[in-house]
Amino acid sequence: MAMSYDNLLVDSSGQPVSLSADEVIDFLVQQLHLLQEEKSCLEQQLASIRQALNIPVNGIGTTIHNPASPL
Repeated sequence: MAMSYDNLLVDSSGQPVSLSADEVIDFLVQQLHLLQEEKSCLEQQLASIRQALNIPVNGIGTTIHNPASPL
């Protein structure tokens, strides 16, 4: 018996769409890829901002705070 997943997605009229397990997995993988792309874009934007502001970054990606700095 194949499992179905309801109420994960809705159609344009607001009705739940029934999905098979494979469809749920495909949907989640697609969403994961979209989130990874968005994360990459945001990381690039952050790097550009840090470069523009000349903010040093340590090896693990966090800002190094300089107590003598007015920031």
